[in-house]
Amino acid sequence: MDNKEYQKWIESYSIDPDIKEKLFLLDRKELDDAFAKSVEFGTAGVRAKIGPGSNRLNHYVIAKITLGFVNYLKANSTSIYEKGIVIAYDNRKFSQEFAALAANIIAHNNIKVYLFEELRPTPQLSFFIKYFNAGGGINITASHNPKEYNGYKIYDNDGCQILDEEAKQIKTFIDDIDNELELDLESFKKNDNLIHLLGETYDDIFINAALSKMINKNLEYRDTSIVYTGLHGTGGTIIPKLLNKAGFSHVFSVNEQLIPDPDFNTCNNPNPESMEAYELAIKKARELNVDYIIASDPDADRIGICVRKDNEFKLLSGNEIGALLINYILKERNKQGLLQENSLLIDTIVTSDLGKRIAAKYQLYNISVLTGFKYIGSLINEFVKTKEFHFEFGYEESLGFLSDSYIADKDAVSTSLIIAEMINYYQMSNTTLLDELENIYREFGYYLNKQISISLDSKYSNKRIKDTMAYFSNPDLEKINNKTIISLEDYDKQMKYTANEQTKIMLPQALVVKLMLEDDSWIAIRPSGTEPKIKIYMQVHRDSLQECKDSIIELQNSINNILEEIYKN
Repeated sequence: MDNKEYQKWIESYSIDPDIKEKLFLLDRKELDDAFAKSVEFGTAGVRAKIGPGSNRLNHYVIAKITLGFVNYLKANSTSIYEKGIVIAYDNRKFSQEFAALAANIIAHNNIKVYLFEELRPTPQLSFFIKYFNAGGGINITASHNPKEYNGYKIYDNDGCQILDEEAKQIKTFIDDIDNELELDLESFKKNDNLIHLLGETYDDIFINAALSKMINKNLEYRDTSIVYTGLHGTGGTIIPKLLNKAGFSHVFSVNEQLIPDPDFNTCNNPNPESMEAYELAIKKARELNVDYIIASDPDADRIGICVRKDNEFKLLSGNEIGALLINYILKERNKQGLLQENSLLIDTIVTSDLGKRIAAKYQLYNISVLTGFKYIGSLINEFVKTKEFHFEFGYEESLGFLSDSYIADKDAVSTSLIIAEMINYYQMSNTTLLDELENIYREFGYYLNKQISISLDSKYSNKRIKDTMAYFSNPDLEKINNKTIISLEDYDKQMKYTANEQTKIMLPQALVVKLMLEDDSWIAIRPSGTEPKIKIYMQVHRDSLQECKDSIIELQNSINNILEEIYKN
C-alpha cells in the first residue's frame, strides 16, 4: 500500500465524508489494492476499478484528468473554445455522473460541450467529433471489462483515440495538478449555454450515415433471421434501429440484454470473444430456430458472431470474421468497379495473414500496425488528407472492424449491418458463413491463430517480463520448435533482423517481439499493458485444419517449455 497516498485521502478535509466513510469500511486486502499505486493516465487513457483510493476511478480522478486535458487544449488550440468537445458514456456505474462532471469542468473553462443525453456507442462519438469538427472527445467506458471497472478515453479532433506522443503531452498537464482531492468539485458550475445535449435527432443522423455504408444497397431479399444481443451496453440503443431501417425485419433482440445494466446481471463476462457472453442469445436462437447470433460489446465498438453448426453453436474468431468480411467486401466492390489502384487494407502485426492473402488477390496494398485500433484510425485520417491510399478495410483480431473512413475507430454499428447483408447474401445461394469460410481456406490454405495469456505473480512480474522479452528478442536465437527463425522483429529496438541484414522498423516503439519461422508460422510476444501477464500470439498455416490444430499444439508446448526454463530462476 502507498501509505503517502492513503494518508492524503484520510487526512483530507475537502473529501466527501461519504467517500471517507467507504474507505474506513474496506478490509485490509481491499485497502491495499485501493492504494497499491496511483491511477496513471497512459496511451489508452485510464481503466480501473471504481471506488475511493488512489488506485481507483472516482470523481476526483475524473476531475483531475479532465482539467489536465482542458489545460492541454487551451495551451495548444486557440480555436478549442468554439470547436468544443464531444462526450459519450456507456452503461457502467457512475458513467453518466463522470460524463456530467467532465462536461461541467469543460464548460466552466468556457469551452463548448456536446454531451449525449443517454449512453451511446463509441463509433457514434467518433462520428460526431468529425461531424461537428470538434476539437476532441471524451468517452467514459470500460469496454468489455468486468462490472467493477470504468474508464476514460480521450479522442483527437479527427475522431481517433489519441496516439502515444499526444498522450504523453496530456499526461504532463494532468501531472501538474498536484492534489486532486483539493479540487472543489462543486465549484465547476454547469453552463447551460455551452453544454449542448445530443438527443434522438442525432441518432437519426448517425444511423443514416451507417446505412450509407452497405455494400449491396439494392439487395431485394432481406429476410435473414438473426438474434442480436447488446450485452446490456450501448449497442442496444442503435443497432436494432439500424438493422430494422435497413429492411432486416427478422432481427430478434435478446430483450433482457437491451437493458443498460451496470451489474450485467444476465452476463458475468460481457465480452463477445467469450462463448459465455452468448448464453441467453443461444437460448433464444434455439427457441426461434435461428442460425446466426451477433453480439456487440458494452461500448459497441467490437462485434462477434456465433453460428449454428450441427445443432451446436460455433463462435467465430476475430480473424475468421475479418477474413469473411474482407472476402465479401472486396469481391462485391470489385464487381461494382469501386476498388482503386491505391486501395488499402490495414491490419495489425498480430492479426492473421489470411486477410492479407485475400486482399492481395484484389491487388490491395497492406500496412500492418501495432496492436490498438488507434494506429489504424490514425492512418485512415492521414490518407484521407494525403490521398496516398484509398482505405478499404481495417481490422484487428480482437473483433475490431471498420470498412469506411466515416469514423476513425472500430465500429460494431456499421459492421453489424454489413454482417447482416453478408449472411443474407450467402443465404440467397443456400450457402452459410461456415461454408464460405471453408471455401476461403480451400483457396488460400488453412490458417489457425491462437492467443494465450501467461499470468504472473505480481511480486516477480517485472523480472519475468524482462527475462521473457530478453530471451525472445535475442538476434542470435536460431530456432523455435525446431524450426529456423527466418526473421526477428524487435519493436522495442525498432529493428528487423534476418540472416543477411538488419533493417529499421518504421513503427512506434513498443515492447513487442515477432518471430517468423521457416514453415510460415510465427509467434509474437508482448506484456499486457494493464495486468501482470505475458501475451503470446501464434499462427500456423497448413493444408488442412487438423494439421493446423496439431501444429499449434506443438508450437504452444514448445513455448511453454521455453518459459519454464526462463522462470526457473
